[in-house]
Amino acid sequence: MTLLLNQRSERHVEETKGFFDDLAGGWSKRYADDPAMFARSQRFYSSLIMYQQPGAKLLDFGCGSGLVAKHLADKGYNVTGVDVSPEMIEHANLLSSVSGPEFRVYAGKGELPFEADSYDAVISSSVFEYLPDPQAILSDFHRVLKNGGTLLLTVPDMRNSFRKKESIKRALMLFPPIHYFLKKSRWREGLSYLRLSCNRFSIERWQRILDAAGFEVLSVPDEQGTLIMLSARAQDVR
Repeated sequence: MTLLLNQRSERHVEETKGFFDDLAGGWSKRYADDPAMFARSQRFYSSLIMYQQPGAKLLDFGCGSGLVAKHLADKGYNVTGVDVSPEMIEHANLLSSVSGPEFRVYAGKGELPFEADSYDAVISSSVFEYLPDPQAILSDFHRVLKNGGTLLLTVPDMRNSFRKKESIKRALMLFPPIHYFLKKSRWREGLSYLRLSCNRFSIERWQRILDAAGFEVLSVPDEQGTLIMLSARAQDVR
């Protein structure tokens, strides 16, 4: 059973990598001047500044083409971005200046390639919905964070009406005729997204996962849209 789960997890990581590799070419063009992306980046900054001052060492896990990382670097943070998609990292490096973030490819399995206690904060924007084992990644975040370090991550807010409709779509797409039709249609990108975005958890479940990984949840905001930002602090459990 463990081997089967590992094989499924590895396949999921490879499919997710392929999905974002395919999107990488148009990703920055799609979002670079998008007010919603600017608002997302600013949302991370507004939350981060409450816990960590500019100059702090920051890891952006699942950085994509680096838009959020660059925004935070421009605010004075020392940012490293990692992503499973080599194509996304290539585009991130094209956007980065000499003094900007450092970007690296992460294989998607095993420990992150960083020493223990090496970061003041970790952020992750709309990534944890795709991870086959979110608690394992959170435990590794705890390893690379300094004691009391900050974690900010956004996940789908299942209280939101749009997310509830997505849940219905995800259930319907399991039927082979519907799946086959969507796979051949212009909605195939949306189909792949809903299939790969597998972690549609309640806030309470995310809190339990964070707690099990050694984090104290600091804030759970009211519903503000399709994404909720969870803020947490690494507790000293070593």
